[in-house]
Amino acid sequence: MSNYKLIAIDMDGTLLKTDKTISQKTAEAIAKAVASGKYVALSTGRSVDELRDYEKEIAGIPYYVLENGSLVYDAINKKSLHTDSLTLEQAHQVFDMSQTEDVMLYYDSFGKTVVDADKMPIIDKYGMEAYKDVYERYHTLVSDVPSYYYAHAGSLEKVIFFCATPEIRAKLYEQMKDYPVAFAFTEEKSLEISPCGVNKATGLGHLCDILGIDLSECIAVGDAGNDLAMLKAVGLPIAMGNSTDEVLALCDVVVADNDHDGVAEAIEKYLL
Repeated sequence: MSNYKLIAIDMDGTLLKTDKTISQKTAEAIAKAVASGKYVALSTGRSVDELRDYEKEIAGIPYYVLENGSLVYDAINKKSLHTDSLTLEQAHQVFDMSQTEDVMLYYDSFGKTVVDADKMPIIDKYGMEAYKDVYERYHTLVSDVPSYYYAHAGSLEKVIFFCATPEIRAKLYEQMKDYPVAFAFTEEKSLEISPCGVNKATGLGHLCDILGIDLSECIAVGDAGNDLAMLKAVGLPIAMGNSTDEVLALCDVVVADNDHDGVAEAIEKYLL
C-alpha cells in the first residue's frame, strides 16, 4: 500500500466529467480508498450549497476544502472546521465597488451561497446561464446582496462579480488590485475575491493540521489554475489529462482525462 495518507481531488474538470456527472468507476475507487483507511477530500471552488446535486455520489467523502480554501468542512457531521473571511472593512470596499458597474453579485458564507435575484432573468448576460437551475434550487436569492450580508453578518469567505463584459472585469480589477484581498479569474467574465493569502493549499494545510498529517503525505489531483498552489504544496501532484499546460508542466504524474476516469487511476495507482 502507498505511504500517502490523503488524496485531495478537484471537482470541475477533475472529479466531474464534461457532462458534470461522476463515473461509477471513480465513485467505486473513492469508496475503496475510504474503506482502506485513507483520507479523501474534495478541494473545489464550490460552496456547500453547490454540492447538493452530488450528495448521493459524494456521500462517502468525509472532508471538503471549499471556496478555493476559505472553508474546511466536515461533511459527515455537517459543520465548519475552519474559515477564512474578509474583514467588515473589506466587505464594504468590495460591495461598494460592485455598485459602480454592471455585475451580478454573489457571495459565500459558511458554505451558504447568496445571489443577486434581480439579475436572474438576464443571467445569460453575465455568462452564468448554465448555473441558473442550481441557483434557483439551492441558493439564497435576494434583491440587495450587500444589505442582506450586513443584516446577517457572519463569515464572508468569497465574493464573485459576474460581469456583463470582459472590459468591466478588467476595469474593476484595475481599480481593486491593490486591495489586501486575493483575486481569481474563473469564468470568462467573473472576478472572484477571497481573503488574502487563501487558496486550496492553505485550506488543505488546515485540514492536514486537524487530521495530524503533513502536506508531504498528501496527493492532489487537479486540472486548472486554481489548483496550482495545492499541487505545489503536496507530496505528489497529479495532473488530469485535460489539464492546462501550466498544470501539466508542474506535475510529476499525468493520468487520463476527466472523461476517462483519471481520478480512479490516481487513486488505484498512487494512493492504494
